[in-house]
Order: sequence, then structure tokens, then C-alpha cells
Amino acid sequence: MLLKRNSEKRDEGIFFSLRSRMIFWFGILFTLFIVVELTLVVYGIPFTDYKSFFHSHIERETFDSLNQIADIKKELSLAWIEERKSDIAIFSKNPVVRRNLEKLASAIGSAIENPENGSLWREITQEPVCIALAEHCDLLKNEKPIYEKIRIVELPTGRVIVSSGGEQAGEQAEFKQALSRAANFPGTHLTIVKDRSTGESVLVFSRRILRVISTVEGWKDAVVEMIVKADDFLRPIIHTGKGLGRTYEALLVDADGTILSSLKYPLPDGSLATPLEYRIGAEPARLAGQGREGSFISVDYRGKQVLAAYRHIPAAPHTSLGLVVKMDMAEVDATVVEGMRKTAIVGLVGLILFLIMAAMLAQRFARPIHALSRTAERIQAGDLGARVKESGGSEERLLIRQFNTMADALEKRRQELEAAYSELESFSYSISHDLRTPLRAIDGYTHIIMEDYPDVIQGEVKGYFKKVTLASARMGNLIDELLHLSVVSKKTLAHTKVDLSGIMREIATELKESEPERQVEFVIEDGLTVTGDKVLLADVLANLLGNAWKFTSKKRKAVIEFGTAVVKDEKVFYVRDNGAGFDSRYAHKLFQPFQRLHAESDFPGTGIGLATVARILQKHGGRVWAESALDKGTTFFFTVGGM
Repeated sequence: MLLKRNSEKRDEGIFFSLRSRMIFWFGILFTLFIVVELTLVVYGIPFTDYKSFFHSHIERETFDSLNQIADIKKELSLAWIEERKSDIAIFSKNPVVRRNLEKLASAIGSAIENPENGSLWREITQEPVCIALAEHCDLLKNEKPIYEKIRIVELPTGRVIVSSGGEQAGEQAEFKQALSRAANFPGTHLTIVKDRSTGESVLVFSRRILRVISTVEGWKDAVVEMIVKADDFLRPIIHTGKGLGRTYEALLVDADGTILSSLKYPLPDGSLATPLEYRIGAEPARLAGQGREGSFISVDYRGKQVLAAYRHIPAAPHTSLGLVVKMDMAEVDATVVEGMRKTAIVGLVGLILFLIMAAMLAQRFARPIHALSRTAERIQAGDLGARVKESGGSEERLLIRQFNTMADALEKRRQELEAAYSELESFSYSISHDLRTPLRAIDGYTHIIMEDYPDVIQGEVKGYFKKVTLASARMGNLIDELLHLSVVSKKTLAHTKVDLSGIMREIATELKESEPERQVEFVIEDGLTVTGDKVLLADVLANLLGNAWKFTSKKRKAVIEFGTAVVKDEKVFYVRDNGAGFDSRYAHKLFQPFQRLHAESDFPGTGIGLATVARILQKHGGRVWAESALDKGTTFFFTVGGM
């Protein structure tokens, strides 16, 4: 007796019951599972390319920021360049500038034709109109201090006619490329070169003024050059960008990938790259210089992995710039690691609290839940009369009552289904026997009358008798289709691997042989297979392909396609034709028995084939729908649950 009492006490102890031990070990396993899952969700899979959702989220946010900044910098750059183009266009078209140049035309022509006579240029600089031109250049430069120099040079030698800042007339301009572009092509041009006198990179905006210099050979052109220090353009646009971290860098390259601004970091060998002399080989810079835009993970000029956004800047007709905004992947990883640490701490605390609560509640809820589980297993095994005895607290009793109510409803539904199934079998029997007997009698007597009384049955009466026989045949077809639909509903699926492409080709061959005079092109995708009932799925394909064959009968050149597509992230099959089509507002009627969208005289049929298709695909866990337009063909989409 004492031994029995001690055993009962041991069983009642929280650490000795089987249920408590199961909860304990389940908690340990669950903890390990959560830790592993948290590692995968937050860290990803070690030693693979798989990145966690958290890491991908941080990358996506960084890319969004880089793309936004790249777009803003591109817009600012284009706006700045367009403002410079506007300045030089206004200056070159200024009638005062043009008139003053024309007044100096003969003197300039003489100076050009006698380059050895330097006094001619000094005389030009003393002319009031030349002084007015110089003052005009100085006025614009003072109004817009961004310009380092504004000058007018003649073509083709490039000698300076007038310049801001006191540059001597007659001196040779050093920016040959800028002069050549303006001379040979209309519009405003941008050339980025190194100023030989200062060694700094400058932006030269050049534009031609037509026919303002008179020489012995005829009228010649002049070129306006507005020069800006490259750093005045690069510093506010390229070298600004807060909020992206310490490794953020933006750089500008030309079409060949040559850098136009100083790099933030040294090259791998420790040296510093010189603007306009170092050609960068990183992929984002190369693509941007070639006129492409985008963002991806790449390797920069230091050989380090970065997130980069690159943009193309169409600065001028013959000058394209590439903008790259980037950030080190290591900094992104550091952000991820910090987020992981915080997430892991919160997850661990939450897991501990959850296990404590689970252990406290498991004992209370275990007994009625086990009873529900055992009863559910009995019902699943076929014992629909099994019920759970009410016990436990109010919540458990409510749950048990709801379960028993559900079981009662299931039992009632089973009885209703059995009654409906019995009625369906009776209806099928009536169709196959009771309706066929009078139908055969009508058809038989009609043929007898037409054969035995040919002299009486003539003209219009004979036509009526033929309509009776045709109606009888149509009624017979409807009965056959209804029986087939009934058989489909009752048939047990035999799942195998089904070659849909092969079945489609067989059906297409049969259709071609049935009407060899028709011109129909079949386009069938190879290798389409699913898992399902081969006989029923063949019936689906036969109905859909036969439907397409029928509704393309009035097309001189018909095309019927079978393949796959992705609709809303789901792989689906389709059968498409270029036939008669229909109003898509009535597409929902197609899959109901006896519903037709075309007259019987135009396209014969029973109106049950597509209902059979829908029923078969439902049994497979799939669905079917159609898209169409009048005279533009129809596409039937369908899915199969075992695909």
C-alpha cells in the first residue's frame, strides 16, 4: 500500500510524468530548431551564396538609396550642364556681340592673314568695339563667377580675339579638341581637358558664331569658349552625399572610362589615381561610360566588393559621362551583423518565455486535446458516429461541443451525399434506358415512314421529317454527353505521369486527317508533362483542341497553339486559337452544361464539353478559364493539381 502511494506521488510530480518529460525534451528540440531557423533566416546558409531575408532587405534598402542618389546627381548634373549651354547660346546669339565682331571683321581678317605682325592684334585690342566685347565677357564672368574664363577665338587657327581676364589677343588657344568640335558640328559642345598652364581639369563649353570675320578668302566663323574648373562642377554634384555611410563614394568617368574626379581611396598598389590620366576598369564605370544604367553588386577599382548604381549623363553631342555611386559590401555586412545580434537576443528571450508558458499550459490542455485527437482519428477511419465526452474547463467544453457539432454535420452531409449519389445513379439509369427507348422509337418510325411512303412524303413534309431525325440524333448525343459527365464525376483517379505534348500531337493528327482540306498550323510545346489520370486528361485536351478546331473552321489560315505561360507567378497551360472568339463578359457561362455563346447553325455542338473539362480539372485540384474577343481568337488557360 505504501509502495502504491509513493508511486502515485511520483506520477503526480511535474518532473516524473511522461507528458512533462515529453514537454521538456520537446522544448529542448524546439529551442534548437528555432536557433537553427533563426540562424538561417538572419544569417543565411554558411559557405553558400544564399543570403537571408534580413541581409537581402538591407541590400535592397541600400540599393534604393544608391539609385535615388544616382538619379538626383544625374538630374543635377544635366541641369547644371544645360544651364551652361543656355549661357553660351545666349552669349553667342547676342546681337551686340555679333555686331561688334562684324565691326572688327576686316581688322581681324588682316591680323589673321599677317600673323607675323603682332601690332595688328594690339591695334585690335584698342578698338572701342573690342573693348566693349571684353567688357561683355567680363560682365558675364562677374555675373556668374563659376566661369574661369570666357573668350572668343577665330577659326580655324584658334587665335584669341577677345577674352575675359585680360588674356592677350592673338594668342593661340590650347583647347584644340573643343575648337574642332565647334568648328565641325553645330550646337554647344562640352570638352573636358587639362589646362596646361595650371595642370587642373577644366570643362570647355564651345559654340560657333557663324560668318562674323571677313578675310580675303571670304567670311569665316568665330567660336565662343566658356571655361569652368572641373572641380567647381564635381565638388557640389559628385562629392556630396550624406546618410550612406563612411564608405560611400561617387565618381565620374568619360566614355572611355577615364576618371574625371579624384578617387576617394588609393589604388591597390598604394598610388593615387590622377584625373584625366587613369582609366578605371570596374564594370559599373565601364557600363556607365557606354551609356547604360542600372545597379548591381560588383568589384571596384580597389578589388573590393561594392553595391553600385551607375547612370549615363548625355552631356553634349560628342561627350558622354558616366556616374557611379557605390558603397562597400563590408559596411552593409556590418549593419546586418548588428541587426542579427539584436534579433537573436530578442528571439532568445521570447523563446524562453514561450517555453515557460507552453510548459504551464500543456498539462491543462493535454487531456481534452488527446481525446479530440483520438476521436478525430476514429472519424477519419470511417467511424462517423464517434463523439468526445465533455470535460475540462469552459473553453475545453466549448471546443468539444463545437467538434461534436462538426461531426454531426459531417454525418448529416454524408447521408445527404449518399442520397444524392443514389438519385444521380437513378437519373443516369433513366437517361440511358427510359429516355433512349422513346427516342429510338421516334427515330425508327420516322425512317420507316420516309422509306415506305416516298411518294407521299415529298417537298416541305420531307424536310420536316429530316429535321425530326436530326433532332433525335442531337438528343442522343446530349444523352451520351450527360452520361459521360456523370461517369467523369464518379470515376476514381488513377495518377500516372502524363505526356500532354504527345497526346496533343496525336489529337492534332486525327483532326488533320478528318478534314485534310483545311489549312491549320499546330504549334505544340515539347516536353509538357503532369501527374494525373491519363484518360481524363486526354479527354480535357481533346475537348479543348476540338473546340479550337471547330471555332477556326471559318479561317482561311488557322493557327492553334498549346504551351505554358506564367500568370500571376503561377505556371499554367494554355490552348490558343485565332478563331471566331466571343465576348469575354460571358466567359463564365462556358463551363456550365448546355451554355452556348454561338448559334447551333454557325458552330454545332452539345454545350457539355467544356463543362466536362471543368469537372475533370476540379477533380485534379486544378481550374480552367478563358480569355477572348470577338473575331480575335480565344485562349483557354488551365492548371492541374499534380503538375
